[in-house]
Amino acid sequence: MFVIGNELLKLVLIDSLILLIAIIISSIYISKKSIGKEKIALYIYMIVTFSIYNIYVKPVQDYLLPIPRTYIFYQKIVAGLSIYDFFSIGLCGMLLIRYFILKRDKGIFKQSNVIMWIWRRDVYILVLSFGGFYLYMLTGNPTDYMIQLRTLRGVITGFICVYITMLILKKYDKEQDIRRLLSILFFLNFMNVLSQVISSFFLQSISWQRGGHSVVLLDQSESYMSLFLLPLIIAKNKIISKWMVFTAYVIILLQVYNYVKMLYLNAALLLILLVIIGLMGGRISRRIRNLSMLIGIAVFIFALFFINSSKGDKMSRVGQNNSLMVAFQNNPVNIIFGIGDGGLIIRQTMSEDGGERRVVDSENEKYSQYQAEYQVPYLGTLKTSGILGMVFIVYYLVLLLKLTCRVQQKYGWYYCAALGLFLIVVSVGRLMIIAEPQIPIFLCEAYIIYALLLRVELLRLPNAVA
Repeated sequence: MFVIGNELLKLVLIDSLILLIAIIISSIYISKKSIGKEKIALYIYMIVTFSIYNIYVKPVQDYLLPIPRTYIFYQKIVAGLSIYDFFSIGLCGMLLIRYFILKRDKGIFKQSNVIMWIWRRDVYILVLSFGGFYLYMLTGNPTDYMIQLRTLRGVITGFICVYITMLILKKYDKEQDIRRLLSILFFLNFMNVLSQVISSFFLQSISWQRGGHSVVLLDQSESYMSLFLLPLIIAKNKIISKWMVFTAYVIILLQVYNYVKMLYLNAALLLILLVIIGLMGGRISRRIRNLSMLIGIAVFIFALFFINSSKGDKMSRVGQNNSLMVAFQNNPVNIIFGIGDGGLIIRQTMSEDGGERRVVDSENEKYSQYQAEYQVPYLGTLKTSGILGMVFIVYYLVLLLKLTCRVQQKYGWYYCAALGLFLIVVSVGRLMIIAEPQIPIFLCEAYIIYALLLRVELLRLPNAVA
């Protein structure tokens, strides 16, 4: 087991000081904004998002060393459960008591909106995942039930996020309150990113490499927030101040520099979507043309680099596809239901790239010749939930596409772009039902921002739109 050396300890202490300063500044900013009881929820949100789950520092990530940025996720208490697990289970219990015993918010889950669509879809896919895992295990295939059960953390996190999202959308109906809340959410994200960037300069010698350079953002899940920030640049809104637009540019440029492949893929799909919808509407706005040009240049540069330097990565994807097809051929029923998150497939050998695997996972894996990871963009649901899972993905993709077109026709490009981002990002897979807490939090936060901005624009939030 890796032991923290003096140099790493020194760097961690510097990073901890930077993180503490960022939290203090954010706390002062929140305390100046009068938003009532939601302050407690925002403090909790701040601690969770500032505790970077997927930190890009190799000794820490590879060996799951608890440091201030990952402490609440990696510090185990009982039976493998972390501080965050106990916190989320307790909060989930409180919300269930509020809903079932105190009979409050009774109609909250009966609403029909985008975030509820995503939540229901991911729950359906998760049920299929457990069914496919059980069938795969019954026929004597190698499985890891702990990996399968780990998805329940995502169920709890997703439930909490959706519940709080619905409460916020129910309460905030005045422009002044909405302005305060959005300002706080954006400032928290800005301080989160800023603290990572500052720390990355001290951690360069032990940070992961991306695109030939050390990463500047320690959490790759931040790439989702980059996509959600794009509409702030596409169109002006009286709620969005100039400092938000400027920092949105900076954060997106940092993400481009950080070289997260999924960011480029999603950006390319968004570009195609916006152009197609624009042509269907008979025109493409100047802002969309300018944004399309920027995205096109970035994707082109990425494509050149990818073609020249990613042979091993592409071979790895092909090897994983072959391994999954072998599992399906030996178990035809699982083609329909998948093999679950904990279903193991033969480790691909077409390249030396084993994916971004942690040393601690390799040391504790049950079977050295098998792997649970299936890191193929847009096709992850095929492994976990089979053809039926992909049907759910496509069905909700069509629903979101129809809604995006309707919004563009009625409310303009800003909201079309916002829902277009949801269409692209959530179609990747089960973003509400995964082990990384930041992503469902960011997803719900983005939906809150778009819904409240639309509410300000129209004085109320129409049921048929969001």
